[in-house]
Amino acid sequence: MLSMAEAQAVENIADLLYDFLPGSGNMKTAFPLAAERAGVGEFWLGGSKRPAIVQLLKATLEHRRHRFTSLILEIVQQSMTWRRGKGNPLTRGEIDRLNTLLPGVSFRIPDLMAFSGKVAGKAAWARGLFVSNSGFTQEGLEAFGRGRQTNLICVDGLDLYEVLSRRVSLVHVLEEKARRAAETNRAYVPVRELTLFGR
Repeated sequence: MLSMAEAQAVENIADLLYDFLPGSGNMKTAFPLAAERAGVGEFWLGGSKRPAIVQLLKATLEHRRHRFTSLILEIVQQSMTWRRGKGNPLTRGEIDRLNTLLPGVSFRIPDLMAFSGKVAGKAAWARGLFVSNSGFTQEGLEAFGRGRQTNLICVDGLDLYEVLSRRVSLVHVLEEKARRAAETNRAYVPVRELTLFGR
């Protein structure tokens, strides 16, 4: 049985987690799926969402305490995907708040600090670099930009050859690719199509 202080901490954590995931209706990201993947699926009773979250947390702490960290990490991982898809990414502030609440149930989860760097604290203009020596399929490139502004810049082996053989600054190439990606939503624009030779 939880102490009064732990029970209050569970209530506070449940309040915070409420908007992290849906209670049902999604086969990829939802509280029941997170519970199942963490090995505590039987503790998700469904029904009204907030009481179900409280029950899930309490039952995990009381009956399978060693799975509590896995449950919280699974909820956060799924929330990153679900919230980004809704256009309301998980924030660093929410992860920080979770970190301040967890000691109330005698937990610290260092891995949450890694998530803190991955969530929406990134600038909207942040980009990832995807390098493929053998090029990209058309289907893959379409998938990179489907449905939202692409946040990837793609470079292939021929691009790298062009940079090295023509002695073009890789920094200038990436800046130009980022500009083109922002203008066209195309993750991959070949170096030979960029207007930067002679720089």
